[in-house]
Amino acid sequence: MKNRTYVRKMREFREKANYTQQEISDLLCVQRQTYCNYENGLRMPSIEVMIRLTEIYSISMDSLTRDIDARLLSAEQRILLDEFSQLCTNDQGEILQTILAKRQTEIQ
Repeated sequence: MKNRTYVRKMREFREKANYTQQEISDLLCVQRQTYCNYENGLRMPSIEVMIRLTEIYSISMDSLTRDIDARLLSAEQRILLDEFSQLCTNDQGEILQTILAKRQTEIQ
């Protein structure tokens, strides 16, 4: 793979989330040395490993593989996003209107 942004990003996201290499390798069900090889660019992770990393960090695959900014979501933000995505479109619209109205009153 020519673009190896994922090598740098794997370490960045792990450090942002305050995980050790051992903790991430345990979550991925791989040996620590295998994970270390991913972070050092000595071995290409499988698509399954990459998908699992995006789940662990609550990020998109683009955030992991491309040079774009992404931030880690807190547990509360993940819950909110999951619950919001399960609502019908009308309910989502009402919630968005409420949020925008709330922010508008805070600005004034």
